[in-house]
Amino acid sequence: MKKSKRKIALLLVLSMMVGLLGGCSGSGSSTAEESTAEETEAQETAEETTEDVETTEDEESGTRSVTLVDGYVVEGLPEEINRIAALFGPSYERLVVLGAEDRIVACASMHQSSWPWASVVYKYVNSDDMVTIESPQSGLNVEDLLQYDLDVCFYWRNEDVLKALENVGIAAVPYNAYTGVDSIKQELYGYAQVLGDDEAMERYEAYAEYWDETLAEVTAVTDTIPESERKTVYFAYSELLSTIGQEDDLMAVIEYAGGIPVSSDLEVDGDIDKEQLISWNPDYIFTDHTSDPQAVTEEVLTDKDYANITAVMDENVYSVPSGVFYWDAGVGIIMMIKWMAVTMYPEYFPDVDMTAELQDFYAQFYDYDLSAEEAELMLQSLDPA
Repeated sequence: MKKSKRKIALLLVLSMMVGLLGGCSGSGSSTAEESTAEETEAQETAEETTEDVETTEDEESGTRSVTLVDGYVVEGLPEEINRIAALFGPSYERLVVLGAEDRIVACASMHQSSWPWASVVYKYVNSDDMVTIESPQSGLNVEDLLQYDLDVCFYWRNEDVLKALENVGIAAVPYNAYTGVDSIKQELYGYAQVLGDDEAMERYEAYAEYWDETLAEVTAVTDTIPESERKTVYFAYSELLSTIGQEDDLMAVIEYAGGIPVSSDLEVDGDIDKEQLISWNPDYIFTDHTSDPQAVTEEVLTDKDYANITAVMDENVYSVPSGVFYWDAGVGIIMMIKWMAVTMYPEYFPDVDMTAELQDFYAQFYDYDLSAEEAELMLQSLDPA
């Protein structure tokens, strides 16, 4: 699967163009046979790529280097990682899942303000001792970071900034350039190697096992759904009339969930007009990354121009939940696959309770006892009460 332009844009959450001191620089068939083949290929690729992550030690300097699955070499890592700057958008969540939140001493301002549930679930993101770096994706004063005695900084793939961090003795980890809907597993594996401790690796392995088992559980059902019963899906990204194209990893998410993406003929992500959406006439509409999920849903359901779209007539318009971070860009992407499948085909998943599933997910990977009421709010894309 090719790298999604949408995904790259997402990884630059809230960012503008970044100069010298900042910035950044899935598809499949709807048939059961091809879906299964793609799934198998993804699993085999995952196994191969995790084997490609290598850790070497420099006895003279007492540091380690880690070669990530995409070939990037993280150099100058101390034997023990105790002080971390999590500046890259998805990095804070990944580090929490690996049990390293208590080692994060600096985070991006977005981590404290962009996802209200993070302030409820995370233990230290708003603590008095946490250093807040304002909009690091738009500009980073590397020299200022020296006062925090950092062991490692997780940042965007901006070569100038990464080199500047290394030049002042701070090991720098960019986001993973490996592509595919399962790339979160490879990135977590690389993060665990960077952290270098047994707990991080054990937690990565638990997540990878959960991913594999959940995907197998979902596709074992969705692969059996007859073509004539499969639902067509329109996915709105950020704005109602902005959608995904062939190269987007979300194509595979929809297909794993048993859906047929109506925008599969588009080569890349982009904007469409009302007439195109009406012509596609999807059975389901999913929206994501909108500033006001309820407002976008209301827009679709109340605009008379959309009144004859099947999804509107059946009120099958949903905002993808997020919780502590966007599902499609974080560890929650596997939950997104399951949630979409259950939403579209409840009759095929009669025993799946998504509230309980989400509670279990948060207990296992975020060490948070999510109440049923909190889980239901998350699933409705609502902020904490």
